[in-house]
Amino acid sequence: MTIASQDHLVKAGDLIYIPPGTVHDFAAVGTENFELIVVFSPPFDGKDRIFV
Repeated sequence: MTIASQDHLVKAGDLIYIPPGTVHDFAAVGTENFELIVVFSPPFDGKDRIFV
């Protein structure tokens, strides 16, 4: 996972907090399935989405 230009290795069971407005990205590596649960608070309305 990349958060604010810093790479982090994430493993099963990890919880990641991403502050509002922080550029972030993720990629699955290896051969295992990748599952992700995303929670937005306040709810995401799509208006602040910025593609970089």
